[in-house]
Amino acid sequence: MINDALRQAAAADDGIDGVFLVAMDGMEVARSGDPGDFPLEFMAASYADIMRKLEVAGRDVDFEKPAELVVTTAGRKLVFRTVTEEYGLLAVVAPGGITGRARYELGK
Repeated sequence: MINDALRQAAAADDGIDGVFLVAMDGMEVARSGDPGDFPLEFMAASYADIMRKLEVAGRDVDFEKPAELVVTTAGRKLVFRTVTEEYGLLAVVAPGGITGRARYELGK
């Protein structure tokens, strides 16, 4: 079921190189697609850590937990969305890919 959902999200747009279910420590749980030489575990762990830090910072000012982080680089775009306290989804978007479509697919 999870693999089917990831395949469906990755196939929704040619600009999505891969969609990954990751534990909040960065370990890959399931994947669809091939991001090439993308350092998945390192990036997933880094973004999960950023989400935890944003949660702590927001708690001090009564701000809600962050649900999504979008990073745009010169090459790829990354969308990280929390699913539960333990898991998140990471979409790797190719140059020219549509970030909004990746955000939509992860939200489904």
